[in-house]
Amino acid sequence: MRRLSALGLPWLGFYLLLVGLLTWPLAAHLATHLPSTTSPCNYDNLHIGWAMASQCHALATPGVGWGQANIYHPVGDALFYGPPGLGALPLFGSVYALTGNPTLSLNVLFLLANALTAWAIHIVLRRWTDSSLAGFLGAFTYLTSRWVLWKFLPSAPHYTVLFWFPFLIDAAARARGRWRDALAVAVLAALQCLADPVYVAAAVLGPLGLLAVSRLARHQSRASGLALVGAIAIAFLLLTPVYLPYIAIREANPGLATQSYWAHPIFLNAVRLRLPWGFLAETRPTSFAPGLVGLVLAGLFVATRTSLAKAETLRRGFQHALLWTLTGLLLTVTRTVFWQGREIVLPHAVLWEWFPFLENLRAQERPSVAALIGFCLLVGLSFRVLAMELHRLFRGGFLALVAVAVLSVTIVSGTWLQYSRGTLLPAALARRPLPPTYPIKVAIGPTDPLLAEIRSTAGPLLELPVLGPFDDFMPDFHAAAMYRSIQHWRPLLNGYASYWPTAWPARMRLADKLPDPQALDTLVRETGLSSILIHCDFLLRPGWCAEWQAIAARGGNAKLRLVAQEGDELLFDIRPRS
Repeated sequence: MRRLSALGLPWLGFYLLLVGLLTWPLAAHLATHLPSTTSPCNYDNLHIGWAMASQCHALATPGVGWGQANIYHPVGDALFYGPPGLGALPLFGSVYALTGNPTLSLNVLFLLANALTAWAIHIVLRRWTDSSLAGFLGAFTYLTSRWVLWKFLPSAPHYTVLFWFPFLIDAAARARGRWRDALAVAVLAALQCLADPVYVAAAVLGPLGLLAVSRLARHQSRASGLALVGAIAIAFLLLTPVYLPYIAIREANPGLATQSYWAHPIFLNAVRLRLPWGFLAETRPTSFAPGLVGLVLAGLFVATRTSLAKAETLRRGFQHALLWTLTGLLLTVTRTVFWQGREIVLPHAVLWEWFPFLENLRAQERPSVAALIGFCLLVGLSFRVLAMELHRLFRGGFLALVAVAVLSVTIVSGTWLQYSRGTLLPAALARRPLPPTYPIKVAIGPTDPLLAEIRSTAGPLLELPVLGPFDDFMPDFHAAAMYRSIQHWRPLLNGYASYWPTAWPARMRLADKLPDPQALDTLVRETGLSSILIHCDFLLRPGWCAEWQAIAARGGNAKLRLVAQEGDELLFDIRPRS
């Protein structure tokens, strides 16, 4: 029992309970509902659920390659047009292997990984400060970033696997040039990079590289710097198998940066940093309560005025938490920023001219996950330093305890008000109050209509509609088709990911012309299309489904055979050529 307590496992149970309460009633509907806090929850979490289920399917099915996902048929290695969620796969896959339920697996991943990250922050702060209260305040800071439970992570649960970060920061801080230190940093870095091999990898390797350079610059720490360089090299080596398929996709698609729903200028401009308050915007990992920024500044001020020579761990903790926070923020400074409505081009914009592949990095705010974890550590450290100062001022005793208690309550209550109600915020950070209950929605499941009929046949499948009311590629439709395909794993002409293959838009515009006979013949010839599932309940354009319903009323035509009809859903098979 002492060993369990020393590991902080009771605190893990506490944070799991806290995450469950903050997202209630999701915990009561784990197997049937998914978070619905933002519009990307309609497609991004379906995509990542499909991606991880696809990998589980490949591992369990002989002859199916790891990247041979069933979307964008007949394109190969379709898994790597988006994030595979490798870092989250063990948590997701363990539940999926036992239950076969992707919805339950996604929800367990989302709740458990967030609790684990809060717990990891607590453990590292407890080690640095010898204070469980400091650990709680750091973890509470993480859970009250709206980006975590409301704005981004609900739609991208693979990003919740951030629990390696605190241990990595601690390991890098304690690395002293021994090979064991370098190996520990390398393994932790590689594990954390697996959460996302682009944005999270930048958040990991950027601060590590800066730390290595700073240590190499000083003779007394040069051995430690060399160890960190070795750790980065080992981490790259471990990640090489992950990057090779992405490089192949990039080579096969020279215009990949433009092959995306999110390449529209509207979305690109939306991520531009708006100063001075943009770092705390809800869409960024660092969407903290501004009052916590004041707490950290006060803690840093006291730490510089007070000798921490006898508190080596505290001093080192401040240095490294600050390094990861500032580096994480710098990584997210876009090439152009907005200041009082004016767009300003910054000097580092030249990097996009030198390295054109940077055009693929659209969501540049995401590397600030390094700042998210670093700042949470700074909150706990600052509280500890301020508490020590209060003990010094009141010379210990009862008044010191009261002062620390008041400080703690003020931090928690102020943070909660700014998080949940959006009160006491600058106008530029105006936030609506959070709903009284966590928004959830019914997920696509194995009881959906026509799934039995779809499973009974084989061959490539197309789900309609494929275009939105404005002739655009709406991700909702395609992501739903992908999530539904978990129940049958037939090749799918539909697809949604970070990017699409070069030929896919033209193929979807051709599919939008169906049931035109020439369009059908072309799709059958190019893709081997054998079945079409039509969802007539999508009210896109007046009468868009009337022709399909007329064909269904006759049981089919010369090219199509009605297999089944359930409400507004129609399933056709392609008749073989005579």
